[in-house]
Amino acid sequence: MCCIPNVFRIRILAKNTMYDSTFKIFLLGDAGCGKTTLTQRFLTNLFISDVLDQTMTIGVDFEVKSLSVDDRRIKLQIWEFGGEERFKFLLPPYIRSARGVLFLYDITNYSSIAHIDDWLSYIKKGTDYIFPIILIGCKADLVENREVSAADAIKIAKSRNLNGFIETSSKTGENIEKAFRALSRLMLDDKLKKEKPEIKKKGIKISTKERRKKEETKDEEYLITYTRHLEKRLRNLETEKQLLNAERLRLEQELHSLRNEIDRLREPPLVVAVIVNVNKEKRKATVVGSSGPLYVVSLSRKVLHEKLEPGMIVAVNQRTFAIMDILSITKEEIKSAKSKLYRTY
Repeated sequence: MCCIPNVFRIRILAKNTMYDSTFKIFLLGDAGCGKTTLTQRFLTNLFISDVLDQTMTIGVDFEVKSLSVDDRRIKLQIWEFGGEERFKFLLPPYIRSARGVLFLYDITNYSSIAHIDDWLSYIKKGTDYIFPIILIGCKADLVENREVSAADAIKIAKSRNLNGFIETSSKTGENIEKAFRALSRLMLDDKLKKEKPEIKKKGIKISTKERRKKEETKDEEYLITYTRHLEKRLRNLETEKQLLNAERLRLEQELHSLRNEIDRLREPPLVVAVIVNVNKEKRKATVVGSSGPLYVVSLSRKVLHEKLEPGMIVAVNQRTFAIMDILSITKEEIKSAKSKLYRTY
């Protein structure tokens, strides 16, 4: 069975303790804007250079970390979403139980913030729940290459009704933890405003915790279904690979046969003839072939400086009518071949 690619990489950094709140948050943004380096800086306080780690996020990466905000123990489920266009269709089912979003853009690349409306449209497709979204400008240490000013970013955040704006640097660690703490405070406030102790539905009381548990179960079921889909796809790819290998071997054999045929056709059609007389000044010779009549041929460079005499057996190219070589045969064979050609070369 094929191995499953590292689509869902899970690293648990928090201890199994009791939490006041658990929040599912998403890191969104175009590929290469700095989501992975920002996440790793927050988790490990280390900077993973893009030069050292060139791998893009494939699908979704999942991380967990706990922190204390205003004397409350919070567990953050951090979902880092791949920024390539081919992964965006996965976002709606994933984000339906999210409680906050950090939208990242690269301050040195204006197009990374220009696509914010596309990302917001995918969020709306997945959920009607209004949760806090903070705009994060990454790579703040590269001020000399800046294409997006802080003022422009603030205008974009306000025009989209986002909940805040922060510039960060994964290289220096500037404002990394501040961004996650700011989002956590907004989610805590949102929880106090929107959550109700009980919800009545068809005469059955459903607590908020039970509702959250059901939503998390749906996410887990989706992950299992998607993983099975990947397994099936990989098995199909393995079968296609075997068929392609068999076809490649067949084509290689056919190509080898064609090359042999081409080499055979390129070989000059040689016949054996007997020299009657030679004129080296004109680089000509008269020979007699197997059919009997005399015909004039030219001397190739190979035999031009050789000693040619009447009665010698030579190889003649029928296409160019040139003597290509002198055949080494015995005197007895020369005598018997003076009148006729005894074999074909």
